[in-house]
Amino acid sequence: MTNFMYTGYFQFRNELGESYGSFEVFYADSSSRDYSTGYYWHACQPGCMPDGEALGPFESARAAYNDAMGDYGDYLTRDDLSVEHTTQGVRVSAMVQGYRASVHYIGESEESAIESFLAEVND
Repeated sequence: MTNFMYTGYFQFRNELGESYGSFEVFYADSSSRDYSTGYYWHACQPGCMPDGEALGPFESARAAYNDAMGDYGDYLTRDDLSVEHTTQGVRVSAMVQGYRASVHYIGESEESAIESFLAEVND
């Protein structure tokens, strides 16, 4: 997945999938006096000051996001997916932390498309 999908504000989730608090994933480059180049996260409500020091740097926004989520990442299952058959193949999509992730699989069966999509978003 591309990094831009994992920058911004997100909800923490526990092992039951229940939301609590929020955090921000952001990028800083070497021109910042406070950070080394890389992606960071900190607990923070939108429009408010952070609740502590930023953690990082991470090589990707996804890595920072995964660190913030701990063991309870946003892993999708078949029940979370929308599948559409088109004239060119199978389109699989799902909401991933507020963003619509959609991939069009040309020449693949529905089962193969679903497996490919889940492997990509749950990496």
